[in-house]
Amino acid sequence: MSVPTAVHQAVRERANGRCEYCHSPEWVCAARFTLDHLLPRSLGGTDVPHNLALACRRCNERRYNFMTGIDPDTRQEISLFDPIRQEWGEHFVWTSDG
Repeated sequence: MSVPTAVHQAVRERANGRCEYCHSPEWVCAARFTLDHLLPRSLGGTDVPHNLALACRRCNERRYNFMTGIDPDTRQEISLFDPIRQEWGEHFVWTSDG
């Protein structure tokens, strides 16, 4: 089952050509970005725009169908970043550290 073209285009436009997780621009990547289901289809997610994020291959593959992760500082289970409902700058920062 594929995402309708109009929905795919709406998500792509919202993302402005960037991965909604890491903010990498699509034009620098070898592969075209794909849509990631925030709530995976396998867990009941649908193809509506607010459940889809434009994602680079690396982010999409690392997220897989996980909804939570373990915080390395608190060792508590927490929800993964949601690029539609959360502000990127409140969770991440670009640095020049290698």
